[in-house]
Amino acid sequence: MIVFYIIGTFVGVWVLSWIMRAIGINIFEGPNASALYFYGSIIIGILLNLNGELRNNKNKQQ
Repeated sequence: MIVFYIIGTFVGVWVLSWIMRAIGINIFEGPNASALYFYGSIIIGILLNLNGELRNNKNKQQ
């Protein structure tokens, strides 16, 4: 499941970057932009997975 979160986050960040670039806001520029996409997507995907795991655990305890 964590792979789906990471891939979904990567696609979401890429689409958001494309939309913001079309508007004229270029926040993902420079030599570190690809690292920001890659590592940012992994970190956000892991956090989303942890959130889902904790939510499932909380529902099982009640």
